[in-house]
Amino acid sequence: MWRRAVLTVAIAVVAWSVQDAVVWRLLSGRWRFDHDPVHGAIYQVVHQDVLVAFIAIGAIWLARSYWHAAWFVAATWTLCYGGLSDALYYWIALQPIPETLPWLDDPGHIVVLFHPATTGSILLSSAVWVTIWTVALLLGNLTCRAASRWARTPSG
Repeated sequence: MWRRAVLTVAIAVVAWSVQDAVVWRLLSGRWRFDHDPVHGAIYQVVHQDVLVAFIAIGAIWLARSYWHAAWFVAATWTLCYGGLSDALYYWIALQPIPETLPWLDDPGHIVVLFHPATTGSILLSSAVWVTIWTVALLLGNLTCRAASRWARTPSG
């Protein structure tokens, strides 16, 4: 089940980044998001809704194991908002990551761990989150295995 959880996180994060890169490129020239805050706000709401949908679908896919479903939800959300999806956006668009990413310095980006948001800080933030979620998954699997062995041990 842990392999399915890891694969589901990877698919969700990459798919959300691809969606952002493709849709932003297609619509930003037409709607001029930088000069039209209404369309920019609409795009951001829809973009967030897509992530919520990806998270809901992944959680349902992993629902046989509550631990893995919860891990998936938390890992996907923090990886998407911790800088990884921003780095993937530029890699998918075949562009270098800008030296500064000022939109990630807004107070709403609480999971970007290092500020100011620069190329190095979002890559470091992403690496820290990947490490945290890898350790959490390993510890969770060990705990689940130990608990299931303990439950199967006859008392007496």
